[in-house]
Formats: sequence, structure tokens, C-alpha cells
Amino acid sequence: MIERSRIVPAGSLDTDVSILPTAHIFSSSKAHWEEASEEVRTFEKLPD
Repeated sequence: MIERSRIVPAGSLDTDVSILPTAHIFSSSKAHWEEASEEVRTFEKLPD
């Protein structure tokens, strides 16, 4: 199966979402208060 990405602006959501993130991107520039889940892959930049 081919893995695909979905990018959804969070401000466009007006109901609960039934899917969870599978990765955090641009983690090198995250806010100091941002905490990434240890259960999700993190990338300092956009993955290849």
C-alpha cells in the first residue's frame, strides 16, 4: 500500500476528527511549549 500525506489546516475543522497524526514535521522549528507525542514519528524538516 502506498502511504499518502494529508495536510488539513486545523482552523478548517469544526467537528471531532476520527484520525490521529502519524508524523510531526518541521520539529526543529516547533514552539518551546509544543510537545510531540513519543508514539508519532518526528522529522526536523519535510521528509524525502
